[in-house]
Amino acid sequence: MINIKKEKEILQLIKYKLLIHKCFHKSKRTFYSFKEIREELDLSSDELLELIEKLNVTSNQTFPVEKIDGKHKICHFKKEYKIHEFNIPKKSYKIGFLSDKHVGHKNDRMRYVHSVYEEGDKRGVDMYFDAGDLLNGPRELAKDEENIKIGDLEEALIEAKRFHISDKPTYLVPGNHDLGFMLINKCDIGRLLEQECDNIFYLNDLFAPVEVNGLRVNISHGYIERKYLRYVKLYKEQCFLTINEPHLIVQGHFHLYNLCEKNNTILCELPSLRFGDEHLKNSRKLTNALGNSIGAVFLTVHEFENELELRFDEMHFIEENTITNVAEYTKKK
Repeated sequence: MINIKKEKEILQLIKYKLLIHKCFHKSKRTFYSFKEIREELDLSSDELLELIEKLNVTSNQTFPVEKIDGKHKICHFKKEYKIHEFNIPKKSYKIGFLSDKHVGHKNDRMRYVHSVYEEGDKRGVDMYFDAGDLLNGPRELAKDEENIKIGDLEEALIEAKRFHISDKPTYLVPGNHDLGFMLINKCDIGRLLEQECDNIFYLNDLFAPVEVNGLRVNISHGYIERKYLRYVKLYKEQCFLTINEPHLIVQGHFHLYNLCEKNNTILCELPSLRFGDEHLKNSRKLTNALGNSIGAVFLTVHEFENELELRFDEMHFIEENTITNVAEYTKKK
């Protein structure tokens, strides 16, 4: 019999393992390993099945298990996501997109984060979406420990409050660095950030389809493929995130801004609010990237009877100066 505290810890570990299997599974199979997770957590098949059922009741997404050829398999959960609907009572509205603040890194950039929120206030931004890696993650998983300012969960949450100054709602999809706390501290990091930080609301782990006044947006941190496959990955993600026929797919993770259109869907990769040119100076040059400075993206939507006009303003901080690039699209409702 598993006690309640231990059960909660195991549930978070199971969730983490399932998410990582989803992220880093290299084959195109529809099902993921049940046995590997069971053996790693030292559980019987019945115990793991029972815990996954509990996880399915409490989680925003489900992890169905089927018996295939006599063996339990964890199923692909493409259609298991809740679509989050938002209504802004006006025909023109503004959305801010943020990503990769990495709070807790030795050189995290509070001044830039605050500048983005201040700029958002000036522009009249109605809501923000954060594509993850709000936290830099636990010290135990850091590859560059000399650059860790905060590697403890409690201290990282306190620091996150100092970074988050907006009185407008920010809707969050955790990133891989955030999920590191799920593994080390056996916690639901999305729920914790929602509880500890004013005006942060947790949407989902990994992916969140949202609809704002008819504008369909799929948000993810974006790390299904490895970094050198970044553009291939983005197109694969488009195929994966089509349950609500999105006008726009938004992701973070790669710390580079890129905006393009494929199959009538706009694909937007967000710049980081922590890492800029110095982080990528030794990287090979990637085609199609419009910039690699620290920044964020503001989207202005004008709603007409049958179409939406979308204007993307890319806000960059380069040598203390603010630079904005603009792109415009028209989409049918």
